[in-house]
Amino acid sequence: APLNPWMLPHSVLTTVWQRDHVLLIPSGIAPRPVIDRARRLLEERGAPVRAGLHTGSSALDAVHEGWLRARVAARAAAPGETRDWTSLGVLRLLRTAPDDALADAVRIPGTLHEHPDLETTARTYLDHAGSVQETARALNVHRQTLYHRLRRIEELTSLSLANGQDRLTLHLALTLTPHLDHS
Repeated sequence: APLNPWMLPHSVLTTVWQRDHVLLIPSGIAPRPVIDRARRLLEERGAPVRAGLHTGSSALDAVHEGWLRARVAARAAAPGETRDWTSLGVLRLLRTAPDDALADAVRIPGTLHEHPDLETTARTYLDHAGSVQETARALNVHRQTLYHRLRRIEELTSLSLANGQDRLTLHLALTLTPHLDHS
């Protein structure tokens, strides 16, 4: 059921679009309290809420782009979380192309997704800029164990962790894939 607009400040517009509740909040109103109020109202009905913010221009031609960016921010949010477009970093790429095109662009060859421990190892290694020492410490494993896992990741993905382009491909895939619609 749509959110009751009478429960929100009178200048906030609300609608439902593709199962998403969309709030258009004028620039003179603090968005967080409005989003928090809408979240409480929706959660009372058992609906999981993810919120996205984009502080856009008041120019009419920029409203649509701001709305699209806020939807991407909401999509990148965890349930119960509010994300702002400015905090998304590389997740802004979700705005650039349809999910199937992005999925094709970041598809990792092989079966890394079937090995959660290796997926975590790859993500941690890449997040620690390829530092074996920091990655081993973060994962609480011996360096030889880490070296074995890294070799296994290369075997499964056919990517070389010594190659910058391959590292970028793997990192983008690990970052973007959880946010793509695989239906």
